[in-house]
Amino acid sequence: MPSRQQAATFRDRGLTMTGGPYPLNDFAADISDPDPDPNSRLEPDKDAATQAPEAWPMCPAVSSENSASKAPGWPMIKIPTEIFELIIRHVSRPDIQALRLVCREFDCKVSPRYFRNVVVPFKAELYSYSPPPGQSQLFSSGMRIFQSFGPCIRHFALSLEVDEDLLAFPPLKTTHQAVPSFWGVYRWPHPNYRRYQDLEGIETTADETDSMRKALRCLKNVTNVGLCCDAGLGFLFGPDKVAREATAQQPVFATRDWRSKADAADGPAVAVGHGPRLLRGTRECATLVNRRTLAMMVLDAGYHGAQEVEEAIRLLLALEGTTLSAIDIDGRSPRHGHICELEDSDDDEGSLSYDSTTSRFSPPHPLIPNSLTVAQMEMLLELEWAHRAMIQSYVIALADNGSDGCFANLTTLTLAKISSRHLQILCRDELWDGIPSLRHIFLAVIADWRTITVSTADVLQDLTVSPSDAVGKAFRLLNGYIGKRSNIESIHFEWICGGELAPGLCLRNMYILPGPFFEKPDYMSECKGLVRHTEELLHLPHARHLSLKNFAGKA
Repeated sequence: MPSRQQAATFRDRGLTMTGGPYPLNDFAADISDPDPDPNSRLEPDKDAATQAPEAWPMCPAVSSENSASKAPGWPMIKIPTEIFELIIRHVSRPDIQALRLVCREFDCKVSPRYFRNVVVPFKAELYSYSPPPGQSQLFSSGMRIFQSFGPCIRHFALSLEVDEDLLAFPPLKTTHQAVPSFWGVYRWPHPNYRRYQDLEGIETTADETDSMRKALRCLKNVTNVGLCCDAGLGFLFGPDKVAREATAQQPVFATRDWRSKADAADGPAVAVGHGPRLLRGTRECATLVNRRTLAMMVLDAGYHGAQEVEEAIRLLLALEGTTLSAIDIDGRSPRHGHICELEDSDDDEGSLSYDSTTSRFSPPHPLIPNSLTVAQMEMLLELEWAHRAMIQSYVIALADNGSDGCFANLTTLTLAKISSRHLQILCRDELWDGIPSLRHIFLAVIADWRTITVSTADVLQDLTVSPSDAVGKAFRLLNGYIGKRSNIESIHFEWICGGELAPGLCLRNMYILPGPFFEKPDYMSECKGLVRHTEELLHLPHARHLSLKNFAGKA
């Protein structure tokens, strides 16, 4: 039975639990306005009391004789569940959290609504979690949380998204080692590639397919499962601060955004490090990062004490003939021809300044999408690895559990965000054949603008790819797998790339992709392409409802 301590453990695990008057509201932990969006794309479920009462926690039994003999107080087991449902519709999420802590009766009658919609930020401690010293071991395992609250969940999604603010200042990781010699201290590349510990932990957790399978098996009454994944391979806004702040992040389940504005500004969607947020965007911040990185290098080289560390840093800078603010610590190599050229300005904001003393560009913003640092490319590379591992495990777990009959009530698959390069993971007959009850598909694809590769010489390369390549990948998924299933009757598809809904001057009303009607998007631009290539047109014989958003087409 959920208790105060269990609820706290649930929050520590990073699970976003939602509740409200309608089953499709997903709220962040600190959202106080529970009013739903009336323009919901999905139909609300039936009342929780009529769906799975056997899955609710048991309320404590109180005899009428004992109740009559006690002093006047709360009438235990006398207030119907419908009254609780009506009250929950008019209170904020913090108030719902407080209601669950009143007594056991409140807990068992509020929890089914409270845990109805769950969006889980994917972290390394998803399945196993060790509480801090001094705290109880009760519910210390993340798997036990799924086992206890799984029957209450109706809508479930995993989330793993890149945060541009965090990408601007990746977690500290030295790409070189400091080597002391008789003439001074110099830098030399590490013999082996060094991973970001947090991202490596996320990838390791994602590789635990058996744990993913066991966790999803606990969702016995789920009707909607989803993913919200942004690997950072799409359009990056970089210095366009207004566009980043105005980015309308899509909700996972088509109603109110489950993230809060405060969370979007103050906390990363992917907890992979702690950057110096107070000094972001300033040259003092870059100097601080350089100093901390060099300090880590000389400490690993065997120098101890503040004085020795400072002297080693001074010798290293003197040997390279540079300064702490100008040293090329991140390996940035400026490239020209940015997608959205920055206008010339006397102000440092929005222009690249050239330092004649060091003969190198000094960008005023730490994240230049067309000139990523080595650390930023490594972070995107490892984040893509983590995304691929998570999506593969998720698909395998859905297919296996679906084949075993665990998802008898599952009717909707919501892919709120997914990179175009990961669409091929969904091209598996085992997935679509394993969920015969599936009726509705929601698919929103992020068109990739880049790919990070590693050459044979362990050199990272940020290669530009055409966003139009995503059209063929989406076509193969829709035409070859989704369209062939007779049970799927409703399909929604949209591009997350450009168009009139995109924020920022560099993206709005630009880079509009054609609809996935052909595998080769060039057919859409031909004068008689539809007539000449009719046999290659998208074929959805079983779909009764098809909706498209943010695409270009020909009448």
